[in-house]
Amino acid sequence: MIALSSAKYRLRPLKSKTAEEVALTLLLIFLTFGAPNILHSNSGREFSNKIIVDLCSRWEGVKIVHGKPRHSQCQGSIERANQGLQNILRAMMLDKNTTKWSEALPFVQFSKNTAYHEGIKQTLYEAMFGNVAKRGLATSSLPREQIKDIETEEQFEQIIQSIGDSTISPHAVQDNDPPAPPIYIKNIANYSAFNSTLTSITGPNALTCKSSASHLIVQPSGRNSFNKIVSHLNETDASFHSFSPHFRRPYRVVIRNLHPSTLDTDISSSLDELGHQIKHIYNAKDKNKRPLPLFFVEIYSDEKNEDIHNIKSLLNTKVVIEKPHKKSYSRPQCHNCQEFGHTQNYCNHASRCVKCGAEHHTNECTKNPISPAKCALSSGDHIANFSGCPVFKRAQKKIKKPSKSLPAKVPVSNHLSSPKSYAEATRIQDSSSDHISVILSNFITNLNSLITPLITLLSSVLNALIPIASLSP
Repeated sequence: MIALSSAKYRLRPLKSKTAEEVALTLLLIFLTFGAPNILHSNSGREFSNKIIVDLCSRWEGVKIVHGKPRHSQCQGSIERANQGLQNILRAMMLDKNTTKWSEALPFVQFSKNTAYHEGIKQTLYEAMFGNVAKRGLATSSLPREQIKDIETEEQFEQIIQSIGDSTISPHAVQDNDPPAPPIYIKNIANYSAFNSTLTSITGPNALTCKSSASHLIVQPSGRNSFNKIVSHLNETDASFHSFSPHFRRPYRVVIRNLHPSTLDTDISSSLDELGHQIKHIYNAKDKNKRPLPLFFVEIYSDEKNEDIHNIKSLLNTKVVIEKPHKKSYSRPQCHNCQEFGHTQNYCNHASRCVKCGAEHHTNECTKNPISPAKCALSSGDHIANFSGCPVFKRAQKKIKKPSKSLPAKVPVSNHLSSPKSYAEATRIQDSSSDHISVILSNFITNLNSLITPLITLLSSVLNALIPIASLSP
């Protein structure tokens, strides 16, 4: 069974495919994880109805409806997932040299649920339970060399005492409650009742609230209260979004110079031997989809993450391990609800199509490519992630990019000059003032040479006019 809301796998062996046996198996799963609203089956609606009727007769008070026919693209993805499960099961049976596929099925389920999911940027187990899947002491913070020698609880206690960590218990690991991100919730009609519910779930002084124009912002005090609140919101189908907590964020690095054909499993096993647990590996490609000697690696958060940069050789190859370049300062857009400021990984709002604006996921859109698009944010005739959308422009204006102060320009001389003494510096200033005096003197001389002929000409004209004026009656 695959839960479409969380894509989590729950695999159970069946002796037959009758509706009665399928209903009993589903009942055991639903009583552990809760029952869904809708039940889909590729065996036809009549078969689904029989299962639902059998479930309701065994479990009084439950209400499940049969699903409508799924889109061909969605149905194809489920078939591909089933094919992948069969391939993993076949490989495990060959590896263990056994024909008992029912015994290998739980390990296939664990393998699929703990594998990195590109869509939600974490494993399905983490999305369901809020923490990393544990494998006993193998996933503890104890040194790997000492874990190999532990056989009894007494040995465990001796190692803990030798390390000097009094906070570790042989039965449980007591971690400090790390900080958690805020949760943005919509459509809260009765705050008093909602606050009482959250307080009863998390306990007193475990959260603070703040109201904005569109959301109720809940700030949990730590990881435990964050997981409890998110779990409650998921159970009640609340409309909310949040962000990836720091304690779930992996440490990202870039490995250069490895050959593109290097297997991810080889890289993972080599780094695991060096004490780094790998979460996801991705081989970078150029614009023509050709692989590059560049691998993006995500490592589970640990105190020793920085040590990976000291690795200079991997798989007999000289490598350079560095941090990835920082992304541009643009507000992210959710691929689920199309709003800005968060991503689809922690979005539980109603889905909106990026192409037609309808309330369904973009992967389920059946819009004709020729028909005009409709923005889910501004109702314009464009897709919701169009950079010319007014909502997009307003969202990007809210970003304050860090100011880069340019260094002051220093005049550069064309030749190298030796340091000057005070006498030389003052001599240059005196010579510059003398030069100005010469210019002014030349200007006055030239002006005088122009004015003198004019004065002489004017005097001669006046002398000629005076006798004529005296002869007139």
